[in-house]
Formats: sequence, C-alpha cells, structure tokens
Amino acid sequence: EKFSILRRLARVPRYPTWGAMAGADGVMTSPAEPGYMEKWAFFFENLSQGLPVGEIDPDIQAHWITVEQEVASIPDPDPAAELSPEEQLFSAMELDEVKKSLRNGVAPGLDSFANEHLKALPTEGFLLPLFNLAWLLGKTPSVWNDGVINPIPKKGDLSLLDNVRGITLTSSVCKLFEGVVLERLSTFIEGKKLLSQSQGG
Repeated sequence: EKFSILRRLARVPRYPTWGAMAGADGVMTSPAEPGYMEKWAFFFENLSQGLPVGEIDPDIQAHWITVEQEVASIPDPDPAAELSPEEQLFSAMELDEVKKSLRNGVAPGLDSFANEHLKALPTEGFLLPLFNLAWLLGKTPSVWNDGVINPIPKKGDLSLLDNVRGITLTSSVCKLFEGVVLERLSTFIEGKKLLSQSQGG
C-alpha cells in the first residue's frame, strides 16, 4: 500500500514527442492515428529478434511461457525455517551503503522514483521492510518487471523507425534492491573464495 501511494506521489505524466513514423511497411502513421503506439511496440519487441515488424518468434514465446509457469510453481519459503547467515534479513547499514552509490540525475522508470527520492526516503521506514519482504518471499512487485522504452534518434531520416534505437528505463527502486542483493552475494562469494584468480569483470 505504501509503495502504491509513493508511486502516485512521484509520478510525472509522460507524453510522446515524436511525429509521424513509418515502419517496415513504409506507411506513415501520425501520433493522432490509431495504431501509432502499437507500431512502436511491434518495432521494439522484434528489434532484437531480427524478425519483420509485427511478427514474434514462436519458439521464444513458448520459452517464456514455460519460464513463467516454472516460476509460478515455486512454493513459498517456510517462514519457520532457519535462515543461514547469507539469507538473513538486510540491515539498514547494508542498504545505506548502496544508497550512497546511487547517481543523481538518472532517468527513472515507470514508477517515477528518481534516485534523489530514494536517498531522501528513511531507510527503515519504507525501503528496508519492502526489500526484506521481497528477499524472504523471493517475489518482487510486478511493476519492477516493466520498463519504459525511450526512443533515441540515430542518423538518417528520423521518420523511419529503423533510424531509432531504444533505451529501456527500469525501476530505480528495483535497481537499488538489486544492488543490495549484489553486495550480499559478493560478500558471500568472496568470503568463501569461490571466484577463480583469473575471474575478471
């Protein structure tokens, strides 16, 4: 409930600023015409698959349906089970250390939380309980799975979709949570000396 309230408070309306665009079919569509946003969606959905605009690889689609079914079948953890040290709840100190590393001026995702918002939020009042709940349940808010694709112009005729690349803006809250998890896993892996001496990056 708190997460939903803060999302509404932080939200800033976004409106498309692009003009008429032509897809692979060469047909120009203006923002006021039906199918304009769908043309953008089809373009970005199929961009990495090398398929004609509007087609989705059935093998990839079937794969993700299988993955979703497998994830949905994972049982919730036993709340009475004893947790190992690396499974313990996150501390305020862990979260604060990661918050310090957040860069200002980074564009937020669909939830409209900027890093500046996260730094200003009390650690123990909202973020820490949310992250610990997600850690224990192995589940995260569904909004963290969504991103907004920001079209970036390349060279050439900018009325052609092929001359646009997209950058996906994802949830800053999710990225903060991932940072806390990464620090926990890194500490565990390094403490157990599980990395090879030749490991880089």
